[in-house]
Amino acid sequence: MRLKMILASGLLLTACGGDDNNSDPNPSPPSPDPVVPPAPAPVDRVAITAENMKKAFGFLDASKTVASVGKIGADVIPISPSESGQCDSHVLTPIQNFYSWADKDQDSKRSTGDTLDIEYTNCNHVLGTLNGKMAMTYGSVESTSITFDMTMTGLTITKSGSTSTLDGKVTMTIGNEETTTESVLVTKGSFTFTDSETNTKETFNDDFFLKRTVDVSSASKTFEMKGTVHSSILDGTIDFQTLQPLKQLSSNDNPYEGAVKVIGSDNSGVTLTAIDSEKVDLSQTGANYKLKGFSWVNIKRAARGLELVSP
Repeated sequence: MRLKMILASGLLLTACGGDDNNSDPNPSPPSPDPVVPPAPAPVDRVAITAENMKKAFGFLDASKTVASVGKIGADVIPISPSESGQCDSHVLTPIQNFYSWADKDQDSKRSTGDTLDIEYTNCNHVLGTLNGKMAMTYGSVESTSITFDMTMTGLTITKSGSTSTLDGKVTMTIGNEETTTESVLVTKGSFTFTDSETNTKETFNDDFFLKRTVDVSSASKTFEMKGTVHSSILDGTIDFQTLQPLKQLSSNDNPYEGAVKVIGSDNSGVTLTAIDSEKVDLSQTGANYKLKGFSWVNIKRAARGLELVSP
């Protein structure tokens, strides 16, 4: 009996609800489902093992090279809207480069918002022979420092028969803190560094940070760096960070002091500690495996996928 009453009430409500005078002639469409952004692509982090840890330091030369290239670009002081000329050995001056300069405020000097486009053609420098393009947009320009965004397009450096190519963008500040000290600060950068001989590539994320300090009086350089890089030789992504600043003489590209750590997936990693300008120690994170007295030469060869040489 109770079931029949419920059914009857339901029918009565349905009938009453059918009054056309109370219905909305223009009903609102149903609300769409909220848009959910796609999940970020997983980072292809690679595990650092005893077998591959020697190959994990290709970012060192790449990082130091981009700092040097930025300093070369900052040394170009435009003196007219465009300039061209023949490069001479070891020294780069404005007349030796081809460039076009957009002097935004027409004050005849580098200032905020100005742009400088440089194209190098067989320009000789202590870093190597430069070819390719560099575009600079100036931020702040002070008497002791200059900040700029630098875009590199097919910028090659050839030295001792080996060619490396830089592509991408970095933000840099070049400063002279004291008369005997010069600094290069890279606050972010997204770029690639490719070895043309082996086709190995280091691809840096935008979190790249580097500080290079040159002590002119002692002819020495100090490097601090941190970032994330995809290494083609490792076929994966790693993080890196200096634990102690890397120190080297200006006449020798190998640090004689300092330590840098590489972190891979699952907390795997390796720490490189410079013993002198010829040898390093490698220590695998979370393991007892250590490699003592490994040569700087083989650190660089391993990162390029080249066969190691005897000490």
